[in-house]
Amino acid sequence: MLDEKNITRAAARLAISQPALSAQLARLRDIFGDELLTPAASGKGMVLTPRGAELRE
Repeated sequence: MLDEKNITRAAARLAISQPALSAQLARLRDIFGDELLTPAASGKGMVLTPRGAELRE
């Protein structure tokens, strides 16, 4: 998810459904206490939060 910045593409890459990946993202948000990814202003894709960018490294 952090590489793709798109839940649908990330789900396809992982060979799981988009709803399943969205549920996993919700769990990660709870664990880290951060959104990690937020919708982009353009409405396409996602933007990493500072914490999400930190985890990506």
